Amino acid sequence: MAARGAKTAGRRFGKISTDVIRINVAGTRYYVVANAAAELGMAASSDDGATDCNVYWIDGPVPLERYLELRSYQKINHFPGMGEISRKDALARNIQRMRKENRREYNFYPGTWVLPADHGVLSQHTARLRRRRQRKTFIVKPHHGSMGNGIYLTQSPDAILPSEKAIVQEYLDKPFLLDGFKCDLRIYVLVTSCKPLRILVFKDGLVRLSTERYSPPSDFNLEQMCMHLTNYSINRHSASFDTDERDDRGSKRTLSSFMVWLHKTGHNVVELWAKIHDIIVKTLILAYPHILHSCTVSRHGHLPNGKSQFFEILGFDVLLDHTLQPWVLEVNRSPSFGTDADLDLHIKTAVIRDALKLANISLSDKLTEEACQRQASRGDLNLTPATPTPDNTTSLLNKLMLQQRKQAGELQRRSD
Repeated sequence: MAARGAKTAGRRFGKISTDVIRINVAGTRYYVVANAAAELGMAASSDDGATDCNVYWIDGPVPLERYLELRSYQKINHFPGMGEISRKDALARNIQRMRKENRREYNFYPGTWVLPADHGVLSQHTARLRRRRQRKTFIVKPHHGSMGNGIYLTQSPDAILPSEKAIVQEYLDKPFLLDGFKCDLRIYVLVTSCKPLRILVFKDGLVRLSTERYSPPSDFNLEQMCMHLTNYSINRHSASFDTDERDDRGSKRTLSSFMVWLHKTGHNVVELWAKIHDIIVKTLILAYPHILHSCTVSRHGHLPNGKSQFFEILGFDVLLDHTLQPWVLEVNRSPSFGTDADLDLHIKTAVIRDALKLANISLSDKLTEEACQRQASRGDLNLTPATPTPDNTTSLLNKLMLQQRKQAGELQRRSD
């Protein structure tokens, strides 16, 4: 059932006075973005050709050209370089590298192999398990899959084709259970700056439950995805999906109600939040050198104003094991803002609204640039152009693409 107000269009602009912050929502399919912007008094446009805006909101990957074409007063809801943790294969590789330096600090991610490159290493691992007579379960995910598509469980990783492009991960078979069901947490994280790195964690989020009571994986239930996966896109089709929209009931609940329940049942919520914050920061550290480098290159030739032109909402999927230890499963740089229920509408509107507030979007930035341009046209100032010319745009684009192809180990890690 669609949430009330889920399709109420935000304030759209045609001819609008310059004293209104404008957000271009042509790149998003979620009405809640325009609605949240309207609550802040912003004007939304769904015209892809409208470039005279203060902020762009885009669902998917942002073309490199779009970053380079931003004027100094414009912001966009993604950072270049964030794919280093949002792509499953890149996240696995970056964690593998960091574990070589300090395994103890990065023990919040299940053992993972990136196929086809790691097929031989995986075969050696499974051979050791056979010698020890240990039977483990693995979860196989496509490199670029989403919404649970293409995921399956196996206890015979040798049967995985050597050419398969997938992530093979040790399955955490002792999860924390909520009312007998497996669950995971969708934690919303906002990054507002890369220099310095500023990270904010939203206090509320979602708890997604499977729709079949959990039993440890066996030959008889490996294919029961609604038992082993918590993905909403899979479980919503189950006849057992509970649509109870109270915060602490049903197959989807609020994170805040879950934390209240944990506290009431004797668990240390303060300690849990501290652990969650810790693994979020450590995960973002993996992407930091890539983000910093990409931001530096992509903004070359633009008018500096001391503010970040990028901000991003990330959806961290966190699983709790039976000891209440949090594990990062994946990071979504384009988390769903669908509002199938009132609970979704409430949480996601608040997340987007707060992100737009904290992104520090200001009308004065545009006025400052326009004043500088007027002075420059009179010869009063010696400024680099706010928007790269076609010639340097091409050279910058090629440079950025070349740098992004480099392996993570070739990039120097930088600190604040």
